[in-house]
Amino acid sequence: MNMNKEKILILICKGISAIFNPFYAALFSFAMMFILTFLYILPWQYKMFVLSIILVFTIIIPMVSIWTYVKINKVKIKGLSVKENRAVPYVLTFISYFFGFLLMRRLAIPSYMHGLLIAFLVTLSVSAIINMKWKICIHTAAIGVITGAYVMFDKMFPIYPLTGLSILILVAGLLGTSRMILREHTLAQVIAGYFNGFVCAIASIYLF
Repeated sequence: MNMNKEKILILICKGISAIFNPFYAALFSFAMMFILTFLYILPWQYKMFVLSIILVFTIIIPMVSIWTYVKINKVKIKGLSVKENRAVPYVLTFISYFFGFLLMRRLAIPSYMHGLLIAFLVTLSVSAIINMKWKICIHTAAIGVITGAYVMFDKMFPIYPLTGLSILILVAGLLGTSRMILREHTLAQVIAGYFNGFVCAIASIYLF
């Protein structure tokens, strides 16, 4: 009976980790901005266009390039949990995000949207540097960026954030707990990841 409960708990934790995969964070953040702020008045065609760029450069290209790297080098997906195997995926993801940023600049998409993408780029860069010496949690870093972005959205376009902020903090707690239960990270790595994303998001969006 206890074994069944443990298996169910593990499945739930894996589900939470999959749903809040770091690759989806940028798309979620942009969708949140288009739905919860006055930007909802933008033409839906324009919003879909921007979201398509984010989808391609922050999800499709990174996932395909990392999958190709894994296949060519015969690295098991589970092996990416080891910090030594994360360098190339970090670089591939950074390059894709950067070209997405350049495209948005080229298309004259508003700077506050650039700032949000820069927040993910900065967080990714800091995480990659830390990862050279110490494994940091990229899952909580991603939810940290989303939370920081949500706080900054309220500064730029008032959105009455308490309910949404409470939900994001709850999700961060569930996600961090899941990563620890799955023994992917320690408490320190989970907390460091979250604050890395949160601080990088606020600083990047504010300065940009």
